Amino acid sequence: MPPPAVLPALDFELLFAALPAPHAVLASDGTVVVLNTALARLLPAEAAATLPGQPLAFLHTAIESAGMVLAAPVAWEAGLTAALNGTPQTLTPIWLATTPQPAPGGYWEASLQAVPATGAARYVLLRLLEVTEQMRSRQAAELEHEQFRFLAENLPQLVWITAGNGEVEYTNQQFINYTGQDVVQLDEAGRTALWDEIIHPDDLPNMYARWGEALASGEPFDIEFRLRGTDGAYRWFLSHVIAQFGAHGQVRRWFGACTDVDAQHRAQLQLEQQQGHMQRILDQLPLTISTMTGPDLTFSFLSAKAKEAMGARAEVGRSVADSLPEVAAQGYVQLLNRVRESGEPHFGTEEPTELIDPATGELHTSYNDYGYVPLRDADGTSVLAYGMDVTAQVLARQRNEALQADARAADQRLRRVTESLPSITFISDQEGQVLYLSPQWYAYTGTTPDDDLNQTWQACVHPADHVRVATEYAAALEAGTPWRYELRLRRHDGQFRWFVSQGVPEPLEEAQAAGRLRQWFGSDLDIHELHETQERLQAKDQQLSQILEQLPAFVATLAGPEHRYSFFNPAYARLVGHRARLGEPVAELLPDLAEQGMAKLLDHVYNTGETQVRQELALRLRNPGQPESLTYLDLTYLALRNERGEVESVLSFSKDVTVRVQARQQAEQLATEMRRRDEQVRALTSSVPVFIFNFDPQGDITYTNPYFYEYTGLSSDGPSNDAWEVLPAPDRHRVGALAQAAMAQGQGWQATFQVRRRDGELRWFTTKAQPYTDAAGQLAGFSAATVEVHELQERTEQLTRSRADFATLADNMAQLAWMADATGYIFWYNQQWYDYTGSDFEAMQGWGWQRVHDPALVEGIKARYEAAIASGEPWEDTFPLRRHDGEMRWFLSRARPIRDAATGAVLRWFGTNTDVTELRELQNRLGESEEELRIQAESIPQQVWTARPDGTVDFYNHRTAAYVGQAMEKDGAAHWLEFVHPDDRAPMQKRWEQAIATQRYYEAEFRLRRYDGEYRWFLGQAQARRAPGGQVMKWYGTNTDVHQQRLLQEQVLASQTRFQQLLETLPQMAWTSRPDGAVSYYNQRWYDFTGGTFEELQDWGWERFIHPDDLPGTLRRWEHSLATGEAFEAEHRWRDLQGQYRWFLARAEAIRDKEGAIAVWVGANTDVHEFKQVQQQLEEQNARLLRTNEDLDNFVYTASHDLKQPINNMAGIFEELTRTAYFRDPDAIKLISYFERALGQIFGTIDDLTAIVRGQRQQQEVPAEAVALAPLAAEIINSLQDQVTQLGATFELDFDTCPTITFVRPNLQSLLYNLLSNSLKYADPKRAPVVRLSCTPDAVSGRPILTVQDNGLGIDMERYGNQLFQLFRRFHTHVEGTGMGLYLVNRIVQIHGGRLEVSSAVGEGTTFRIHL
Repeated sequence: MPPPAVLPALDFELLFAALPAPHAVLASDGTVVVLNTALARLLPAEAAATLPGQPLAFLHTAIESAGMVLAAPVAWEAGLTAALNGTPQTLTPIWLATTPQPAPGGYWEASLQAVPATGAARYVLLRLLEVTEQMRSRQAAELEHEQFRFLAENLPQLVWITAGNGEVEYTNQQFINYTGQDVVQLDEAGRTALWDEIIHPDDLPNMYARWGEALASGEPFDIEFRLRGTDGAYRWFLSHVIAQFGAHGQVRRWFGACTDVDAQHRAQLQLEQQQGHMQRILDQLPLTISTMTGPDLTFSFLSAKAKEAMGARAEVGRSVADSLPEVAAQGYVQLLNRVRESGEPHFGTEEPTELIDPATGELHTSYNDYGYVPLRDADGTSVLAYGMDVTAQVLARQRNEALQADARAADQRLRRVTESLPSITFISDQEGQVLYLSPQWYAYTGTTPDDDLNQTWQACVHPADHVRVATEYAAALEAGTPWRYELRLRRHDGQFRWFVSQGVPEPLEEAQAAGRLRQWFGSDLDIHELHETQERLQAKDQQLSQILEQLPAFVATLAGPEHRYSFFNPAYARLVGHRARLGEPVAELLPDLAEQGMAKLLDHVYNTGETQVRQELALRLRNPGQPESLTYLDLTYLALRNERGEVESVLSFSKDVTVRVQARQQAEQLATEMRRRDEQVRALTSSVPVFIFNFDPQGDITYTNPYFYEYTGLSSDGPSNDAWEVLPAPDRHRVGALAQAAMAQGQGWQATFQVRRRDGELRWFTTKAQPYTDAAGQLAGFSAATVEVHELQERTEQLTRSRADFATLADNMAQLAWMADATGYIFWYNQQWYDYTGSDFEAMQGWGWQRVHDPALVEGIKARYEAAIASGEPWEDTFPLRRHDGEMRWFLSRARPIRDAATGAVLRWFGTNTDVTELRELQNRLGESEEELRIQAESIPQQVWTARPDGTVDFYNHRTAAYVGQAMEKDGAAHWLEFVHPDDRAPMQKRWEQAIATQRYYEAEFRLRRYDGEYRWFLGQAQARRAPGGQVMKWYGTNTDVHQQRLLQEQVLASQTRFQQLLETLPQMAWTSRPDGAVSYYNQRWYDFTGGTFEELQDWGWERFIHPDDLPGTLRRWEHSLATGEAFEAEHRWRDLQGQYRWFLARAEAIRDKEGAIAVWVGANTDVHEFKQVQQQLEEQNARLLRTNEDLDNFVYTASHDLKQPINNMAGIFEELTRTAYFRDPDAIKLISYFERALGQIFGTIDDLTAIVRGQRQQQEVPAEAVALAPLAAEIINSLQDQVTQLGATFELDFDTCPTITFVRPNLQSLLYNLLSNSLKYADPKRAPVVRLSCTPDAVSGRPILTVQDNGLGIDMERYGNQLFQLFRRFHTHVEGTGMGLYLVNRIVQIHGGRLEVSSAVGEGTTFRIHL
């Protein structure tokens, strides 16, 4: 139907009135023109009728009076003006948050639009739109956002948000505090660098890969990684990441939370380390340890020793009967089940057990000390079985019994040797009764064995020695210790002579093992002449002491830069009024001398090494209790040097010349007096405790005082120049050259060197030699005094090393270090100060440090510094210092006073300046950092909840509802306790109530029931949000699943309990120690054995229980292991609670942490006392057998050598006889042939004997080497070429798998020659010889096996098998031989440590297998 030609007119007023939305038309001045029907309905009828013609404000008031909420009137007025100016306006209503039920008429948004839209506006169209739901949703979202913001800020997790493309939009303050970085403020490059910096390098690739997969798929994921904090340490975090999707399914943003799971990881690592720790302990113990569970006794654990002993048949999961049927057949399975069922342990000692050897497959018998111990666990009772192989001890004890007869015979021989000694020997028992006296006693005393020993002893001992000797002898017997004393014994002629009596006790263990009382072994040695000499020396010592007291010279030595007294003679002490004290500075003790310049003079000598001599030096002495006196001295200060030429002390030698000065006019009298004094000094110095030497002008020694010979033990009868021999060679050459050069020029000399004391110890001495002249003024010789300065030398070296160490340490400190005197004057800086400031000491000393300070701050810093110096209190301040490049950096300056130990006065100050610039900047940044949070509570990967100030829980997030399987509305949230495990409700509620009451942080661990009824452990944490006044507004909390961590902790505790239970059941004495070697744990067997307590044994207290002879070696090995981490092993004796010593084998191994550092040492001590005794007896027997063997070899070698000469002579005579004589008897030719063969056999036998001895000596003297087998075999075959060609023999060689072996080459050549020549010699005449020579590695041990196989006549093994290697034994008589070849081969193999196996069949051939 065609459209009408003219459209009908529109009634716009009707259309306006019918608009469904409320509208109004306003005039350009704001007057209301008309309301449409929808708007009129919203208003009371009377109000709607009166509004046209009213101002806009009346309309606003009328609408609000109807209960509708609009924008403020001011906003309406401004909006009208803007609309009239051509800008459409939308006016949003104000949200009324304080009214319980705001806006009954709803919220309405007003829009203003000018009509027409362009040009001058005639009207304004007003439209109202209800936005109540939008306002409520927006306000709810803002409230939710505010709540989550507080929640996220107080969560213990690191919370973050990214955009859909992964760009970070937000991190909470916890994230910023932990990492020290605000990611949002960084650009893209900075963020990438940050991730590379704070995520552990090993975790970074996986993190990027998982994040990339999530961005591509939108799937949530969990990942664990290590994150570095501001302290530089990495901690493990579990990151839970989920996506928030838009309306169309696209990812809008990502929410993530990182939970610290470092403790869980450490618990897991601790469990793994504990299990590995226990495994290594059990593996290194010398025990076979296994555990079995169930009635089938299924192996649940096997130690390394158990696997080695049982072989591959025994493995975890298999039963004992299936794995070891031969053990089950011996009744051990029934015994194990009896222990398992009864719960009673069973122990056995030296139990014989038959077990198949894993290496050979053969059944062999071993002896074991064992124990079966029940273990209670969750699955019932298991059995712990341990055993220690004591086969060697049992067999050794059996061999020991066979050695007892030899020991008794050796005792008789020892007695005969003892009786041949020049001293009197005797044996007594525990009660002092003499069991044996050597014949020397009877020869000396003239008594007989029939005389009463007690009476003869009383008569022979000098009456003055009776009581002393009896007392010391009885004390030694009672204490069980050696004795030594001197006594006089009367000889048969009545003369008393001095003897030294010495005795030692028999080891208590040996006496107990022999089942008898302990014995003492003593001897009396005649020392009569030595005793008289000693008395003379003592008398001379007393004389020397008296001479030293009268020595008129003042002698002292002053050590170190402070000039501390190290020696002074009595004359010197009297000179200074007895004010001198060893070890103290001269300046403090004698200030009157220091004031007169003596301290400076000492400084000059010490610093320059120059000798200072002062003649007639006037000194004023202020000695206590005496008036000031003026004394004149001839003074010499001489620098004493060490072997390196360094000055270490100053010798002060002075003489009082006051009389000479005061009586200078009496020259002759003074000269006479001085000559007398000189003679007196010479007489006195001959015996003072210093070495005095006189040299002639040529440098030869003409006099040595007796003290030198007494000190060094050198004989005074030898040449005088032998005195140089007590110096070590380097010092002897150095000092000798120095002395000879000086004396050749007539000059004095001095030196410091070492002297060997009579006991062999080297001690430091210093000497000074001066020339002296005769009456004519000509050089007459030299006099030298040598003083011991050993302790001074050592202290000087220690001081030097200490100063060097301090200087090195100070210069390598990271801080700027400095030292000041008591007034604050800085006199030292370390190198770091100069490197930082670019200055030098001249600029910085004293108060020059102010130059590198900020001028605006330096006066205040100086004032605070001076106040600290004046008060003596520690100094601390923070200020900027200018670097060499002009940059100012902040430093924390600290200084501490160093005080005098006696007076407490401040001696000096030591300070450091530490750069804190970065720390200061970081603190400033952290204080200024504040970010708005944009995340929703439901995005947190933990269970999140809130509570009112009174503690009533009013909200849980969806994760909680999903976990418990119920919707957690407000009513449900209030009853959250019903999901907590009944055992945990009371303690958890108590914690929560305490937090509410104290308004403090809340934390508790509890079990929470899951939707399937299972309980899991959670860590609940909550923090209060407070108003500005401090009152609690709300509680925000989280529940974090820590179930796995809790289980790990319980596993660690259970593992530790099982480990300790295992250690307590072991037969060894087990222990652990810290990395520094201090012992931290002993099992009960320690206390049972030693009788000590943990307080006595802990740390290094165990030293007192080790035999003193074994302690140094034990400490060396233990300290070596502590320093290197190598396994520790030592054999030593331990004292039990009865005071007896027993031998133990101690072993320990270091247990390391993940980084390889030693975490703990674990060790065990095994009692090897009986084994050690048997071992010692076997060693003694072996030593005797070795000597016998050597004697036999020497005899064989000598006999073979001595036999050759007469045989050679006989052969020569026989050869001459057959050449010149004529034999008529037809049998003579036959006899000659017999005789020649006999000579040949004799020569062969002698050569073979020589070869046997030569082989053994070559093994001892010629080193083993790598011998290539193919060339050696070819060389031997070539030497047998005539026989090879004659017999048509062939050789097959196979050395591919083992081309070389380590052997003494001549011995190996002899071995192979004998075997190959035998193969040809005893070839089967019916077939050509075929000899196979090969070398292959053993399948089990990998060691070489050398095989020689032939197809010859063979040997009847059943008949001759046990005679194969006997000397001179032959098995075939159709060819010549000595019967020594196989003996020689077997001897060579045994000497090398191998074994020889032979298999043979008559008519088939023989095979020799040599296991090397």
